Amino acid sequence: MTSMTITPRRLVLAAGGSILALALADPVFAQDAAPAPAETQRIMTSADDIIVTARRREERLQQVPVAVTAISGEDLARQSIVTLSDLTTKVPAIQIMPTAFGANIPRFVVRAQSQFEPLFAQDPSVAVYFADVVQARAHGVNGAMYDLASVQVLKGPQGTLFGRNSTGGAVLIVPKAPTDQFEGYGVVEAGNYGLWSFEGALNVPVSDDLQIRLSGRRYTHNGYTREVNSGIGFDDADNWSLRLGVKANLGDRITNTLFVNNFKATENGSALKLFNARPNLANYTLGVPALAEFAASQNEGFRTVRTAFGRKTARVKTFGVENTTVFELSDDVSIKNIFGYRFVKSDVPFDFDGTEQKMYEGRVALRGRQYSDELQLVGKFGALDFIGGAYVFKESGQEIQDTLLDYRPVFLQDAQGVAHVKNKSQSLFAQGTFHVPGVEGLSLTAGVRYTWDQREMTRIAYNSGNCALLSADLGGVPISPCERTGKYRHKEPTYTLGIDWQIDPSRLVYFVTRKGYRSGGINQRANLPSQYIPYQPEIVTDYELGLKADWDLGAVGKLRTNIAGFIQDYKDIQRTQTQTVGVAPNTILITNVVNAAKAKVKGVEIDATWNPIPAITLRGYYSLADAKYKNWDVPIVGGAVQDRSDYPFANVPKNSGGASATFRYPLGGDGGELALSGDVYSQSKVQISDDNIRPEGVNPGYTVFNARLEWNDVMGTRLSLAGWVRNIGKEKYYTSGVSVAGAGLGYTVKTIGAPRTFGVSARYDF
Repeated sequence: MTSMTITPRRLVLAAGGSILALALADPVFAQDAAPAPAETQRIMTSADDIIVTARRREERLQQVPVAVTAISGEDLARQSIVTLSDLTTKVPAIQIMPTAFGANIPRFVVRAQSQFEPLFAQDPSVAVYFADVVQARAHGVNGAMYDLASVQVLKGPQGTLFGRNSTGGAVLIVPKAPTDQFEGYGVVEAGNYGLWSFEGALNVPVSDDLQIRLSGRRYTHNGYTREVNSGIGFDDADNWSLRLGVKANLGDRITNTLFVNNFKATENGSALKLFNARPNLANYTLGVPALAEFAASQNEGFRTVRTAFGRKTARVKTFGVENTTVFELSDDVSIKNIFGYRFVKSDVPFDFDGTEQKMYEGRVALRGRQYSDELQLVGKFGALDFIGGAYVFKESGQEIQDTLLDYRPVFLQDAQGVAHVKNKSQSLFAQGTFHVPGVEGLSLTAGVRYTWDQREMTRIAYNSGNCALLSADLGGVPISPCERTGKYRHKEPTYTLGIDWQIDPSRLVYFVTRKGYRSGGINQRANLPSQYIPYQPEIVTDYELGLKADWDLGAVGKLRTNIAGFIQDYKDIQRTQTQTVGVAPNTILITNVVNAAKAKVKGVEIDATWNPIPAITLRGYYSLADAKYKNWDVPIVGGAVQDRSDYPFANVPKNSGGASATFRYPLGGDGGELALSGDVYSQSKVQISDDNIRPEGVNPGYTVFNARLEWNDVMGTRLSLAGWVRNIGKEKYYTSGVSVAGAGLGYTVKTIGAPRTFGVSARYDF
């Protein structure tokens, strides 16, 4: 017998072949005759067919020829999704994790694309939109996770229809708009770790032409991780959100929808657990006590940390305005204008050494404003659906970074840096879908966008009270005044080309290729003249083949299968590299942002839902992301070079997936309904940094189980009660981390995943 190794490449090719085979297969597996067209149409228009805006127009999820996962507002509540990080265990191909700066400044990873640092002078790889307005900074986006119509996760480069180019994808948060009904709801929730929250909404139709919706949430719980000396709890929550929605009909053909929202969090931030300390720490003044602390911490428990701060307060505040005006020129053509404004303010301390010693700690404070406006012409002309328009985005603000690195006698760096940043992006775009006459269900899509990016960064930097900006790369002296400006300009075309075939109302097969990019810029930590040379955009070109299908299995119910296989060509990857320069005791740490390498990312995503009977829903999903670098040489300590070719991407599990089961049982009469659900999520190991340091630089894979029991419409009322538990098995796992052993500093810290939590809730709708 001949054996064959299953590789990611073969798996991708096999998925592509399976997609084509399934697309051409008979959609009816029952022994009875095929269902009539009306029955097939009923499958496609079932209640779980969410309306999405992945192509900037309203379409049914199963008829959109792109990979997108959407969760309705009702299902967000049923699955106990209260933060964006909760989507990690519900959506294939996405990881959303707290950064070292806290849960309210999350990191997004979609199809292996990620921004490693939330810096003001860098754009994200995954763009987040609220009410069609980009949230350029991830700060505070958790504050939008209530009173929603849906959350949609778009996968792959977004380079034509969305305001900001992105290489990984986009997360669309769609709030509930005001309606013409007097209605509302209130939810109270309580649980362990001092959990308490309240969420509610009130919708008031003032008149036929004016509706108002007011909603808000207060969310708080104690810290999951304890500081050993002070008893302070980290990984806590203490935030509140408010939102006002106003919808007005300004005539027969003009509709205006306005959202105003506010978010504020005052928390202790993320716990950083000292996971590993190497013996070379003893070479530093503070290293010996740090080693002693690490030895002691091995007996202090998984959910304990040490810090030099005592209580550290992480503050995040945002305020936003999103206004959409639609003018219907005719039944088929409309003009839409989307205006956005957002203010972000944050002040977050960090302690990267995870000890009571002040070896590596600091503070990041950001304050910025953004404005955007997008004008669209949307419509239909014969067999052509089209959208085109113009977009402008402006952002300005400052970011303060104070960092103490105390590794005497090798070096001492007490750095204070202020970056004043201005970002601007303008673009023109057009995309059309042509429904080919004479070939039912066949459509061709083409789109193009041309973008002009500008960035300006003025930096003021001091080290131990002396100007850290030098006049030359070698032998330079501090400049006076201590201020230097760098500028970046670039223009880039992007595109989408696709073909899709709606074989019948139940099956859609498609192929799409897209080019997206992430803007270049100026190194926000630049000290030397050469560091002000702009780094260039990173570019991703992908090729995706997909199938969306509903299958009538006759006596054993209905099955939905969404499958996508993709390959990404990734070049000019932006990565942060650090190295030490100079001779002790005048050694300093230099940080560069470089276009590091090329890579190829291959993957498969499978999402299947089966209803064997109406009362039971079973779901399973799987994601493969095989991402490795090519030809990346990195300078390291002592002038050597590290070859990182074939290194895996950091924070990207190669394999991840989950499953869920829901059983609904009507109690009869006015008894209401019981609903029991359980789910599991699992992912493979990940590297926490590009250094590929082993074993301490690896976060092991983990598996978590969750469950929820609901009693809906209790005794014929509008009251629903629920109880839930997450991480039933008390899995001990890490979500991310910082490894500085590669710079010779000798330790690794990690952020800890949530423990077992449980709670009860009561919801009343009116």
